[in-house]
Amino acid sequence: MVNENLYTMLKSKLKVCYLTSKKDEIVVRCPFCGDSKKTAYKGHFYIQNKAPYKYFCQKCTSRGILTETVLRKLSVDDFQAYQLVKTSYTNYQKGLTKKYGKDIRSFTNKEMNFIPAQLGVAEMEKISYLNKRLGINITYNDLDKFKIILNLTDFIKTNNLPTLDFIKTPKALDLFNKLQKYCIGFLSLDNNIIVFRSIVDEKITGFRYFNFSLFPDAVETKKFYTFKKKLDLSKPEHTIIMTEGIIDLIGVYNHIMGKDDNPLYISNNGKSFMFILDYLSGLSIMNVNINVYSDSDVNLKFYEDVLERNRLAKFNGMSIYYNQLEKDYGTTKDRILLSSPIDLH
Repeated sequence: MVNENLYTMLKSKLKVCYLTSKKDEIVVRCPFCGDSKKTAYKGHFYIQNKAPYKYFCQKCTSRGILTETVLRKLSVDDFQAYQLVKTSYTNYQKGLTKKYGKDIRSFTNKEMNFIPAQLGVAEMEKISYLNKRLGINITYNDLDKFKIILNLTDFIKTNNLPTLDFIKTPKALDLFNKLQKYCIGFLSLDNNIIVFRSIVDEKITGFRYFNFSLFPDAVETKKFYTFKKKLDLSKPEHTIIMTEGIIDLIGVYNHIMGKDDNPLYISNNGKSFMFILDYLSGLSIMNVNINVYSDSDVNLKFYEDVLERNRLAKFNGMSIYYNQLEKDYGTTKDRILLSSPIDLH
């Protein structure tokens, strides 16, 4: 059922706020990426016009459940709106617990095993793809460090993951088989999303990347990716290494950072670096050196906007690097020529 109240509340507070033709979604400007600069009267941030008010940005792919925190990012100061989304969010969480049980609460901290039961032909082809692309030699320790999933079925069984009815239709079975045979996976920070990269031509799989959710209804996820590492919050200063893609991050670790394990390595799996920075801000760390190894098609204006919109970045500044030989860092060492840092404050 469409909820007119939320739309009315947002409409009274935001300059850009309108309904889709079916009136089932509210469209506003994205608070995470800042939305389009060319058309200030249009938005790409779609909010489902019914509880639990799921949102998705068509520009930066930010997604989740509308909360008071997100409303504040939208500059919406309305107590009734806060109460509405709070009640909706509470009911949403109860629904997840009812469907998935206690696993949904403890899953984020679950220690996963990434070493496959066996290395068959398919698994070795996936390792070979990564080795050839980056010019490295993946070890068993690297499978664990980089949270690499070579065999989806084996990963689910080895880690005693909840038995979910993944395969309901022939189309779903076909997708599952493609992920199993032709894709290498990387597990997200919250242990929910497996980001799969096809190692064969897109004509075979139908995609380059596919985000596979272990808890499909848990849309409020941290789909960004980090190496396996326990963050020591007592340290007075932290170094953050950020990239857009996962394979870029592994490339930076090997070819630029000399396999230095001290920094926190994070890939956004997209261009919305605000998600990462908001997450880090929530950890109560203050002094950070933020180093972004950027894709070549992302200009400085984008990062200047991020700097203005995030207090952690604004307080510490950011250093932006570009690869002058390729679009990104998911390549061999000889194809990386690092630019001088561009420091933003």
